[in-house]
Amino acid sequence: MQSTALDKPRVERAVPYVRDSFWSGRSFDSFDEIVREALVWSRDTAPRRRHRVHRISIRELFDQHERPALLPLPERPFALVEWHEVKVHPDCHVAIDRVLYSVPWQHVGKTLQAKIGSSLVELFDGDLLVKTHVRDGRRRITDEADLPPDKVAFLMRTPAWCRRRAAEIGTATAALVDALLEQGGLTRLREVQALLRLSDKYDAERLEAACALAATADGRMKTVRNILEAGLDRAQLELVPATAAGAHLHGAAAIVGEFGR
Repeated sequence: MQSTALDKPRVERAVPYVRDSFWSGRSFDSFDEIVREALVWSRDTAPRRRHRVHRISIRELFDQHERPALLPLPERPFALVEWHEVKVHPDCHVAIDRVLYSVPWQHVGKTLQAKIGSSLVELFDGDLLVKTHVRDGRRRITDEADLPPDKVAFLMRTPAWCRRRAAEIGTATAALVDALLEQGGLTRLREVQALLRLSDKYDAERLEAACALAATADGRMKTVRNILEAGLDRAQLELVPATAAGAHLHGAAAIVGEFGR
């Protein structure tokens, strides 16, 4: 039943009763005493008051009309949650509080709503619940059923997969990937994944040369990408013998100074 402005006087009519019945003529030494006495008054005194319309006690009115309508308390206590929008990455995971959670592959590229509780993470596409994960302290939680069977290895791009793929490209790429992964953390893993995605645009020989050159500077993916975009790897291939792995045309300071960190 929805309350209206006309209900306000009816509700406030109980205030003088509480004032006169509970507060009037009484004094308390502490707040705790007020709480204890208020509980006794609410249980023993207030329910005996006769309702002015129904002419029965408040307790009888409650037992006859309100108690039967009460719903049972939920089995689990109410828990506070947070809501955030999250993007489903190409590896079928979303990042929440620096933890990766898998999502069915059909949702790659979508923005989902994440309901984050103390023990559960629930992911919604609009009103549709698409995935539930238990928060268990791991940094990456993956349900393999979320991944398309024919693309599991590609989409996962785990550190082990990244090392295998880097070794296929060349020794300089493998060394650079190893150095980044040894630093640990989700940020470095994603940096390595981005570095290896450069092989979709550039051939293995160019990427290998760029990694060798970047290793003499700061060893970062951004530097590898900038070297390739500027074509400095081509000069490396033309002027440095293939056996001189790691040789470079520019000093480390020159490379980093040119591209920035």
